[in-house]
Amino acid sequence: MSKQMANALTCSNLRIVSRSTGVPLVDDVSLSVERGEFVGLVGESGSGKSTICFALLGLIRKGTQVTHGQVRIGGIDPLSLPSHDLLKVRRSEIAYVPQSAGYALNPALTISRQLQDRLPGAVDAHDRISHAFNRVSLPATKDFLERYPHQLSGGQQQRVAIASALVTNPKVIVFDEPTTGLDVAVQAQILDMIRRLCADEHVASLFISHDLAAVASLCSRTIVMRQGRVVEAGETRQVLRTPNEEYTKTLVRSMPSLSASLAIIGPRGKGYDRPSAIGNASALSVDGLSAYYGSKRVLHGLNLSIKPGECTALVGESGSGKTTLCRALIGLHSNYEGAISLDGGLLQKSSLQRSFDNRRRMQYVFQNPYDSLNPRRTVRDIILEPIRFLGQKRSGNFASEQLKRVRLPTSFVDRYPHQLSGGERQRVALARSLAANPRFLICDEVTSALDVSVQASVLDLIMDIRREMGLTVLFVTHHIGLVPAISDNVIVLKDGRAVDFGPTADVLINPRSEYTRSLLELTLDPGRTQETPSATASALGPDDHAGLAVQREHI
Repeated sequence: MSKQMANALTCSNLRIVSRSTGVPLVDDVSLSVERGEFVGLVGESGSGKSTICFALLGLIRKGTQVTHGQVRIGGIDPLSLPSHDLLKVRRSEIAYVPQSAGYALNPALTISRQLQDRLPGAVDAHDRISHAFNRVSLPATKDFLERYPHQLSGGQQQRVAIASALVTNPKVIVFDEPTTGLDVAVQAQILDMIRRLCADEHVASLFISHDLAAVASLCSRTIVMRQGRVVEAGETRQVLRTPNEEYTKTLVRSMPSLSASLAIIGPRGKGYDRPSAIGNASALSVDGLSAYYGSKRVLHGLNLSIKPGECTALVGESGSGKTTLCRALIGLHSNYEGAISLDGGLLQKSSLQRSFDNRRRMQYVFQNPYDSLNPRRTVRDIILEPIRFLGQKRSGNFASEQLKRVRLPTSFVDRYPHQLSGGERQRVALARSLAANPRFLICDEVTSALDVSVQASVLDLIMDIRREMGLTVLFVTHHIGLVPAISDNVIVLKDGRAVDFGPTADVLINPRSEYTRSLLELTLDPGRTQETPSATASALGPDDHAGLAVQREHI
């Protein structure tokens, strides 16, 4: 059998251009995936990954056209099929697992109905759905199947999306950032599950991701894209360990490595150049905080003290209480017992009861820049919003000055969010918070939706602004690999309780809690050998540490 016939998926010399400008969005791209093989496709936003992904599904975005090349799925060209035949191919030959299952699942339909729609007319639909749910470790009970997407956790939603792909028994599955935004424990479970499932079913898998550690743990080969072209391709171990192209080297250097970062900061956390805490008083203190949803207690007597100028990381899985704590701090969750003080002054429970000055002094940067910015307002209006709310007046150039602070061109003031990249949107969200001249900043998973190199630049920006403004920062994250590079102290939450707290290096090198140790073990780390059954169990060797930490000189 020829190599061409052995490949379940082949893309040959594909070129897709903009109809209006003729500019290539994908230029001379070739790739192939064999049955049972995982191939990684990496690159920043705008590199052409999504355009290729949709082309493999037979979808060409409005305003674009294929001018050269072809796609083959088991000998079928999806780009040449009429819509009716294309639908049949997507129900039998190829399946797609989206990045955010919460958005991809129809909120108005039950889980059972959505999977049944994938199997029109199938007499064994119920059995196939039950089998798929068992494969992804979800209960195939009537109660669960009749739930709606909003009634599931993020990890459960992602498993449903994978079950939806498996239920048609496809030969090819395209995974589009399937672990983005998931905490380390859920991420590890999802990766292990799709590795096992695709091996058992002998499915050809294209794994699109900006998480190089996930790619290293899963994929036998990796393709690196930039500006619509393949700049490097080969065995994952070679591409990530000894890359030839400077762009690939930059991506690898930007990837946070827990082991490398800990080696740099040392046993007392002195290796990074960080701002020093100011004085011994507390900028924020939390005393005996117990928070409730109805009668259910979700935080249990938390005590916390952060000094002025410090950055404290808040780490934990989904459901650990991180978001509830942050909402209580900012005044969006008032059903709690205990006390929260800012600069020595007791804060009212509800933000509506707090003074304008207290609202100004504590600001919040939300997780997803695609959701947190009003799509109908210009960047200027978005930045000026807190100023107007607080009844303050600023000069006409104020919005432009804030853009300079977050390293964006002043010409962006008249743009709308849809005209910005993810990293640019997050910088605008940061500029909006800084416009109020706060003393305390809550950064809630601010890098989880961003490409790895963009993550690094946003971290760099936060560290610089913290130094310039003397900010105190609470940095919320599920990615422990980021913690050593930015925080002085770390709090680990589990089931609403602080199970570890102290200087970053002390907690991460000598954790007191078994839970913290388990989080560290589950963290995918390109700076240490990954023990996995994949073909690239050690895509990055233990001697590659120095080039993989989030080091400021590399950002």
